[in-house]
Amino acid sequence: MKTIQDFFTLVHQSDIIAYLFGITLGILTLVGFAAVFVSINSQHKAQKARETYWELASFPYSFSNYKDENIGKLIFQKVNLYNNIITPADKNTTKIIDWIRHSLLSVSIVWSIFLLILAANLHLIEYILIFVPTVLIISLFYFFTRYLNNLKNIKKVAGLFSIEEIFDVGNISCDIPTPSLAAISSRLRIAREEKNLYSISVGFPVPFNNFVVRPIITGVNEVTDNWNENFKFINDTDSEKITFIDSKDTTWWLGSPLYWHEIEKISLPEDINELNIQLDYNSRKGLTMVFFRSIPVRELLNLDRITKYSTLPDGIQEQFSLNFDKGRRPTENVQDN
Repeated sequence: MKTIQDFFTLVHQSDIIAYLFGITLGILTLVGFAAVFVSINSQHKAQKARETYWELASFPYSFSNYKDENIGKLIFQKVNLYNNIITPADKNTTKIIDWIRHSLLSVSIVWSIFLLILAANLHLIEYILIFVPTVLIISLFYFFTRYLNNLKNIKKVAGLFSIEEIFDVGNISCDIPTPSLAAISSRLRIAREEKNLYSISVGFPVPFNNFVVRPIITGVNEVTDNWNENFKFINDTDSEKITFIDSKDTTWWLGSPLYWHEIEKISLPEDINELNIQLDYNSRKGLTMVFFRSIPVRELLNLDRITKYSTLPDGIQEQFSLNFDKGRRPTENVQDN
């Protein structure tokens, strides 16, 4: 009567080893080609994401005229492109990675079963000499599949930030000058609500958040001879308005959205003929001041509940420093200490 050991004893051991070796070699060759394809594709997307990220970082210094109507549209398009690149891998790449993982798992299972069978046909030293390298290779397969799985996340491969982290103006880990990016893409809107009550709003082409908008509004009366009496503060300059991400007032302009946020309501004194508006964007990165050209009061007096006055920045001034620490890493949340 045959024992279990006799059942696992191989008569044509060399032929079986050659056969299994040929099958696994063919599978591993295909896995190698597929892995190279996935790696090249992911690295190409990562490089494109880095280039788009650097373009966003240089945007505030690429324009000499902030009154260009296309600035907001260009930022919106560039952000959309960046977001499309760093989104999870396409279905074909995901399928290839899953196939590689299953193939390596199948090879590992076949090798493990064959190791169990060889236990009855080899001496202990011979078995150890085969067992140890096989376990090491199977372990390498495991880490290799983890590496391939990470290639689905282009943001992680490129070491960049998510869209939400870029929109966070106060994120000091992000080396994009987001306050200036928000400043050059700002659009000021003035709407008449009542006879002498006006609401002032600021709009952005993307939902910037986590910063404070401080409006400084002055009226100008050029008739007065005394220079100190020419300017009048119309609003409380100590007031601060927080700009939130969930803007319910959204419009479209030149192919890009505008997320509007009301920042102040004012009444116009009768003895002014011009209105000056400055917006201070304050965040953990520092202060960015946005200046708009003087607004003739007569243009505001002609507004009604439907017609609105809007204008673009005339200039900006930065008072912040970026984080140039080469060891910085993207963070999910940045909280105040």
